[in-house]
Amino acid sequence: MRFQPSPVARLVGCSVDEPGAVARVGASLPFGFMTYASPTEIEQVAGTTGFRILRRERRPAVGFCPRLDRLHVSLGQREHLGQRGELLLEFINERLAVIRFFPSDITAYSAALREAGIKPDTKGRFTISAEIGGWVATYDDGRQHAGWQDLRLARKELEWVSACS
Repeated sequence: MRFQPSPVARLVGCSVDEPGAVARVGASLPFGFMTYASPTEIEQVAGTTGFRILRRERRPAVGFCPRLDRLHVSLGQREHLGQRGELLLEFINERLAVIRFFPSDITAYSAALREAGIKPDTKGRFTISAEIGGWVATYDDGRQHAGWQDLRLARKELEWVSACS
């Protein structure tokens, strides 16, 4: 969806797309998910067991800036590459943008990632495709995790932050 900029913004040539509003083909993520999926679509794939909303942030449209909503969800304990851990999802404007997996043993999980052909660089970053980037890092709460994000949605969010915050 394209938002019409305010008259002042039009004069200076400013407009911002709402992150996630442009229909895109989702890209594959671990756990059988696709980026750009809605929370309802994720519930259909993952089931409602463990589906818990952690945080919701809403920034309404103002002037030429469209809304920016973030939804953080936990799917509880899941398994990936033989390791169990907590799975967190982040949605931007009702579109799946980021997944974070917190394995119980990050060393074993990192080895499993390498065996699966995912080799993080010295900063812990890796690329799966032109659409999907990832990382192995420490989360805000100090837990080690692996994350994947849709780079297209990440760029749109950065455009919004640059123009609207």
